[in-house]
Amino acid sequence: MHPRLLLERSGLSVRQAALFAEIPRKPLSNALAMDDPPRWAEYVVQGLLAELVRNPGLLASCRASGDMPEVLKGDLWAAVTARQSLPVLAEAEAPMTYLDLDGILARRHPERGPSGTLAKYGHPLGRVGRAVMEIGERWGVCLPPICSLVINGTTGVPGEGLDDFLRSYLIGTDRADEAKRLRQDRHRIVQLIQQEVLDYTRWEDVVAECLGQ
Repeated sequence: MHPRLLLERSGLSVRQAALFAEIPRKPLSNALAMDDPPRWAEYVVQGLLAELVRNPGLLASCRASGDMPEVLKGDLWAAVTARQSLPVLAEAEAPMTYLDLDGILARRHPERGPSGTLAKYGHPLGRVGRAVMEIGERWGVCLPPICSLVINGTTGVPGEGLDDFLRSYLIGTDRADEAKRLRQDRHRIVQLIQQEVLDYTRWEDVVAECLGQ
């Protein structure tokens, strides 16, 4: 039987299988879409199904991994904006200003209407930061704070409201000394973290996990 059908019968998604195998989702999705998938894709699915037999509790764990973080749920402006901002930030090739982000969201989602003051974006970006931290905890990794890509057009750095995410990331990546110097050496440390965000290769998977796709 085709491994895609085996996966569907188990009630799991391609994304959940990719998380189990600790590989990017897109290559596995492309492989399972083939009539004759490569052998490695078969091994991924077979390995997951075999592990489910040995550890039935893994099924509930895999399914739970698809839950959208609570902080992204709901119809409040901040929650909707956080969900809409995540794919934009994941596709970014450089930091952007609050005004840049507002313009992109207005073009992609014309139904949004006026956003009001740009300072309001601190709330949805905080939700993005908390959601990414939750996904990192699920995966057992310390994900770089993607919310740090959005900067004040005047200062060139993110608002200080995001500093807790920056410090948590530095401490989580064994750089507590840098975390202590954040206030004094903010520009350099922010630029370092932003580059690590841009270098990270699995944002597509993070977005899919955050949005429950």
